[in-house]
Amino acid sequence: MVFGDGHPEPGEQQHEWLRAVRAGDRARAERWQERIGGGGGELFIGLRGLCTGGVGRRTGNLGCGGPHAEEGDRDRRRRGIDESDLSAEEDRLKRGFTLIELVVVVVVMALLAALLGPAVAASIERSRVARVVADLRTVEVALEAYRTDHGHYPPVTVSCMAMDAEQVLQLPQELADGEYLPKNTRTKTSTLLEDPFHSGNTYKYAAPEPYWMNGSMQDERYAVWVPSDFPSCQSASGKADDSEGCPMSWAVWSQGPRPDKKKALSNKAPAASITWYRGTGDHGVIGRYKEKDGPSWSTLR
Repeated sequence: MVFGDGHPEPGEQQHEWLRAVRAGDRARAERWQERIGGGGGELFIGLRGLCTGGVGRRTGNLGCGGPHAEEGDRDRRRRGIDESDLSAEEDRLKRGFTLIELVVVVVVMALLAALLGPAVAASIERSRVARVVADLRTVEVALEAYRTDHGHYPPVTVSCMAMDAEQVLQLPQELADGEYLPKNTRTKTSTLLEDPFHSGNTYKYAAPEPYWMNGSMQDERYAVWVPSDFPSCQSASGKADDSEGCPMSWAVWSQGPRPDKKKALSNKAPAASITWYRGTGDHGVIGRYKEKDGPSWSTLR
């Protein structure tokens, strides 16, 4: 029990003082306090939990429970500060990202996209080119098998109707019907073999053979552009040839990435080298063509 500036010494006077405190006799307790030697200090009488460090009524800076009570207050104050900090951190986490944090995330993502975007796009383009090269060899096998069975190559498909523009020069329906290529029963395209650069459409096919016009077979043969230096095809000059002696038997091609009128959509495609795709980042046709009674050639050289 702390009373005054120190602890009372054992003895009868201390017991009398303690009995006065327990009886609630303030005047008597103060008299015994003076006799004990604690005069000059102010009295703290604990109304509850005497000598146990409980909360009491304070009349000065000293009292029952003494340093234990003060240490408890300090400990509670320390805990209060820590709990406040923890509560603030939990509130911040519950609120989520701040505006500055979101801006930082967006900036970092934009930088990553700027750095990695071109590399990813180039990788996708190269994989599509590789697929085109493999698919065109598959089409070549189908065309040669058809010629072996029928004595000629399949007819060409053309149309003067704007609504059929995407189906012009698509792979022959005869190749799908004859099971030389897998048939597409879900869309208007003749076969499931689609151009990866022209989604929903097949590769293109042209040959100096009869052709379908708006669903009707024509008596004329389709004229294909043949460069004057065929089969090297480096010359910009040439002519459209539909004769039986045409030096080119057929041509199949993809319009390639980013087709435009100067190259992929030119009437000299795919035989003229000025229309060819040259590599990643370029545009133009990716094709394959065959000499009459000779080998086939790729436009990728």
